[in-house]
This record gives sequence, structure tokens and C-alpha cells, in this order.
Amino acid sequence: MYTPFHHFMDAGALVVDSMLLDDICGRYIGESQFSFGAFVLTCTDEDFGKILGIPHTGRKIDLLESSSKANVSLGRFYKHHLHGKILTRQKLGLMFRDLANSMGNSNVEEDDIVRLYLCLLFSGFLFTNARSTLRRKIICFIEDLEDISSYNWAGAVRDVTFSNIDYCRTRVLERERGGRAASVYMMGCPAALMVWALEHTYVAEPGRPDGYLPYQRWVDFKMDGHFELGKLPPNLVSETPRTYKLEVEDADMVS
Repeated sequence: MYTPFHHFMDAGALVVDSMLLDDICGRYIGESQFSFGAFVLTCTDEDFGKILGIPHTGRKIDLLESSSKANVSLGRFYKHHLHGKILTRQKLGLMFRDLANSMGNSNVEEDDIVRLYLCLLFSGFLFTNARSTLRRKIICFIEDLEDISSYNWAGAVRDVTFSNIDYCRTRVLERERGGRAASVYMMGCPAALMVWALEHTYVAEPGRPDGYLPYQRWVDFKMDGHFELGKLPPNLVSETPRTYKLEVEDADMVS
């Protein structure tokens, strides 16, 4: 079964630079905007969609609104494979391996292996949290694999990533002022936010320029020295992404 997440199976490991991520959080000014030098740049659903290669339009996935929890309907896949289990990333990895190894068994559905892989991808990369657990609410959106591409997955990833960024920013600024603020775990997909910042600056070079998607191009990226994003000169800031185009840019070119 094809899903908009199939390319992650062949992706290299993109390691997040914690110091760079701290600097990015420290430059957050609200409303999905960051201050890099004299520039104010906005991170959008489309950016995350282009970076990760997942849909950035379609039906909204709300993983943060607690009031909608009662409306979530968990189906056969959850009841058969996940009900009553602690859904940590490690546990999901073991379940995925065991189910994949049982693929020849007549009572194993191939689509369930795909769904379990998505659960592993969500808990370990796209929708992470400090406990390394899967958000149960997300399971209902992968029950019907034929319908999975109709959702705005990039928007959901971005929403979760930005859900505690104000808190992260506060702690970063406290550290910069010489305080003893504790480290904060950024939820969602910090790697996508880091790639977005790299796309808008000239502080590093892609490690794999021939990568199909931006997050693949920035695997093994190399910093060109030590920079502070808030003090970057204009020649080190790019108002548009370096390796991908946004639809707004294309529309501007046509007009």
C-alpha cells in the first residue's frame, strides 16, 4: 500500500544539532516567525510539507485540542494490535519487527504492517515527545490507508512542533542570560524546523546535495563556522528556501 510516508523507509538519519536548535528557538518571536539578523521569516505548513515530502493541504488533523478527544474513533487496527499496550517507541519497534517477520502468516494483514510502521515513524520522528510514546489520537487517521493522503500532515507536524516552542524560547533566553534553566524537550519534529532554518541561512552546506527531499539533502550537513542567528549579516540570510520552491514563489514568477 502506497502512503505519503513511504520515502522515510530509505532516508538517512538526520541528526539534530542541539546548539543550533537552541539558537533557533531563541530567535522565535511568535506567530510562527523567527528573527534571523535583520530578517523576520515565517515557517509555514508548506515549508514543512516540502521539507518532509508530506501533504501540506487537506483536512486538518488536531492532535492538541483535548476537547476533541471524545470524538476519536479507534478502529480494528488499534483494537487488534495496540489496545491495552504501552505504546513507547521501543515497544512499537519490537511489534513492527515481529509482525513483519510473520508476514507469511495468513492472518497477518500487510496493511497492518504499514500502519505499525507509521506508528513507529510518528513516535520516533514526526510527532515526538519527551516520553517517546505514540499519541493515541493519531491512530484513527491511519485506519483507512486509502484516505491517508487527504489530510494536512505537514500542518499537524508543524502544530505539534510549535506547541511548546514559547517555553523552549524562554528557557534558551534564560541560559543566554547566564541562568540555570533546565533543558527543554521540543516536541513534534525538531529536525524539520532545523532544516527550515538551514534553508534560510548560509551557516552550513548540505551533506547530500543530490538528495530527493530537503531533509535528505541536509543529512550529514556541515557547519561553516560558529554563528549566532540573531546577529547574522544580510549576506548570510536567505528570504527564500535554498533548495526548494514554495508555491507562492512560483505564483509571483508567473505574475
